[in-house]
Formats: sequence, C-alpha cells, structure tokens
Amino acid sequence: MKKYFCFIGLLACCIVIVGLSSCALSKKVAPQEVKEDVAFVKKQIGLLHPNPYFLADSAAFIKRLDCIAPHTKIARLNLCGQLQNAVAMLNDGHTAVNLDNNTRFRAFFWRSKILPLKLEVKDGRLLVLSNVGKYSHIASGSEILEINGVDADSIYRKLLERTSGNSIKHKEHIINSGSLSLDLLIKTGYSGNYNVKYKAPNGECREVFLKGISQPKYFGSKSTYSNRDIFDSCSMVERSDFGSIFYSKKDSAVIFKYPKFDSLNDTSLINRVYQLIKSDSVKYFVLDLRDNTGGTTNLYPYLLKLFPPKNKVCYFDRVEVNLASVASAEMKMEKVETIRGNKIGICRDSLLLSTSNICGISKKAFVLCNAGTFSTASAFCAIVQDNKLGVLVGEDTGGRGSDFGNFQAFLLPNSKLILQVSTSRFIRPNGNATFYPIKPDIYSNFKEAFSVKAYN
Repeated sequence: MKKYFCFIGLLACCIVIVGLSSCALSKKVAPQEVKEDVAFVKKQIGLLHPNPYFLADSAAFIKRLDCIAPHTKIARLNLCGQLQNAVAMLNDGHTAVNLDNNTRFRAFFWRSKILPLKLEVKDGRLLVLSNVGKYSHIASGSEILEINGVDADSIYRKLLERTSGNSIKHKEHIINSGSLSLDLLIKTGYSGNYNVKYKAPNGECREVFLKGISQPKYFGSKSTYSNRDIFDSCSMVERSDFGSIFYSKKDSAVIFKYPKFDSLNDTSLINRVYQLIKSDSVKYFVLDLRDNTGGTTNLYPYLLKLFPPKNKVCYFDRVEVNLASVASAEMKMEKVETIRGNKIGICRDSLLLSTSNICGISKKAFVLCNAGTFSTASAFCAIVQDNKLGVLVGEDTGGRGSDFGNFQAFLLPNSKLILQVSTSRFIRPNGNATFYPIKPDIYSNFKEAFSVKAYN
C-alpha cells in the first residue's frame, strides 16, 4: 500500500512538472509587452556595448528590431527566435538572446517530440549521420531535402539566423557540436511527427513518415555513429571534468585536451601537465583547444607555464571597455575616449601585459585549433602566435584574433528571455585590429591519427 501511494505521488509530481513546463514553453507575450522588451534590448545594447555597429549597419539593425511588432500575442519561443535573429546582425559572437535554462530543460525535455535522427549541417546541406535506436531507418550519408513541407535550404538558413557566431563555418560548427534535432525544436519550432523527404546515398529520392520521440528516448538510445578522435592511439594519463591528458610514446609528447577556460579549479590539472612536461623523456607539448568555447582569461598565466619561457608576454595590444559595464571596475584605464556617445576606457596596464619572467618549459609546443575554438580560446591562440610561443595547427578559429568579449546578462522585463550584451573589445597582441579568424601556421583537417612528425 505504501509503495502504491509513493507511485501515485511520483506520478502527480511528474504531471505538475509537465504542466509547469507546458506553461513555460507556451506562455505568450502581449504586443505591448513585446514592444517594451524590444525597447529594453535597444537600451542595454546602446548603453553597454563598446561599439555595437562596428560590424553592423545601425539603421538595418534598428529596423529589424522595430519589425518585431506582432498584432496578437506571440509565443516566447517565437519571440526568442526573432530577437536572436536581430541581435545576430551585430556579428560580435557574444551578444545574444536565449531561453532561460529552466525552460530549456523542463519544457523541452519532458514535452518535446524531436526528430529521431543524428544530423549535421555541412556546406549548406542537412546530412544524416545515423538513426536513433529503432525509431528510424534512413541510411547514413543521406541528404535531407524537406521536412514537413519546408525545404532543407530554408531550415538551414533559419538555423544560421538564430545561432550566434562569427562566420557561417563557425555557426555550422556550433550547430553540429550540439544536437541538431533538438535545435530544430528550439530554433525552428519543429515538434511532433515528421514527414521527411531525402536523397539516399545511391541518389534515389525517398519519402518517409517518422514519429517524434522524447529527449529521454533520443539521448538514451544507442547511435551507430562513432566520432573517432586523433588521440585514440595515445595513452590516457588522466581525465577529469576540466580536461584530459594523453601521452604519445612514439612522439615523446604530452597532450592536454582542454575543453573550456572554466575556473581556477582547472589549475590542479594544469599543474599535473606541467609536472609531466618537465620529464626528460618528453620532447613535445600539445595543447588541444579544438572546440574550446572560451571562459576566463585568469587562467592564461597558468597555461603559459607550459610554453617556452619569455621575459615578456603580451596578452592584448589593448582592451576597450564600456565604462557603464561591471567589467570596467576590474581594469585600470589608461585613457577614456567617447565612441557613439559612450565613454570607453582604453586599457594597456599590467592586467594585459606580463612584465615578469614566466617560468616556462623549453619544449617545442603546438596548439590545435578549429572552427569551434572561440572567445578566450581563440585569443590565447593569438597570444601563442604573436609572441612566437608555439606552432598553431588545424583550421581557422571560430573566434577572431581581435574581437568583442565579456558580457552582462539581463532578464527581459516581460518575456523573461535572457539578453547578454558584449561589453569589451580586445585587440590581439600584434596590434592588428581587423576582425578575422586566426589562421594556423600549419593547416590540418585532423582526419589522420595524431603524429608530431606531421606538424614539424
């Protein structure tokens, strides 16, 4: 009897959660409330961004925001997509509008019916990587042509419009690093059942009806797709939430796969790498920043210990910080300029320039990068390249050598969507202020197993 009541109670809790989630997802915002939220977005970007129209046309941006003026109530999901579409025009990589995590988790996790396919976007096409469990039977390598009457090109363009990134390749990489089937729900509203037209690997065009599945089923199902890594042949030394350490005996190399500049908690693992590199048997050090999304610059001096010693290492040529932002309180300003009516502090102080000897290690260093290397990670690549600390290997970075960064987050007053606004502009150590991705010294597509010889 006790077990029966426990079961009933658990079932009731699940119903309440689903009900609350449904409200969060389907909640609609009135036209006047949308107008107020749009005005809030304009105000905060104008107040805090160091130079919002450096890469965008101001008139076109304001016009796009003003077009978000529904005559009837609009769903939060739809409003989020329209606002993100607008702020993505700033092309600064950090200013964005997103759903709050509670809504994303509860509403989408419990109520969604997503497409049972592992997909990727590549050169403007939607490709099938694999099926999910027993829920679909489309051959890997097939190209999606249409979903529920909407052509794949329109779906692809909407995904790009609603994804923050510095370039098409970077946006594609961001989409592929998550779950594209889930993005179809979050960014385009697809949920339920799916009528899919596709072209099979043999060139034959086919059509199939697929039932959408819940996220627990989607992420709990086995996939036939296996993403091999270039370090599969290397020995695993240590793995933690902060990264992984490998050792290649044939190359006498220590490899540190570092996914995010997270916090000072990372330093214990970095120190472990340092101790390993000091060994006389180690000739090379490899820092893998592929798919590293950035984080805190406070970890720079700890990572620089892993590179050849220098008397002076320049982090940035300068940083421009909006004085209205919280970031400005942490930096000492050399001078103040006025840009578009905002007071911008220019920093070239000890926070940005290391003038003391850095206790490094005289081993040849390599840094791996790709289109997923972004923000703090891409800036670190610029530090390595401009200070001649090591060799960059891989693809153009997703982040740019000189770029915007830092951000403040706000809840929009009515829709409760999250707005984040970039507050700083960073110029790479060599002083090149053009906003271009960092180009590696040696290009590699990372399709072959790791070998230092290939990089020398």
